[in-house]
Amino acid sequence: MPRNPQFTAGLPSWLNEDSLDLSRVPIDGILRQALSANEDLFRDGCRLLNSLCRAGRIDAGVFMLGLLRQNSADYARLPAPNH
Repeated sequence: MPRNPQFTAGLPSWLNEDSLDLSRVPIDGILRQALSANEDLFRDGCRLLNSLCRAGRIDAGVFMLGLLRQNSADYARLPAPNH
């Protein structure tokens, strides 16, 4: 399907008409989510970090290691990894 230049012109560089490029997604908001005291936000942030890590984002993997250390007394808080 041909791309519509009017549609793709206003999109961020990490989002296009067909997909989301996880290797280019900004990580700042995801990091804030992963540090949230709210369990749902925390788990969603962890899952997003896991997805970024699987897409090759080393920075997301390093942050996940920090979350493991920070939550070492309560590993049940961390979501199960997706394989």
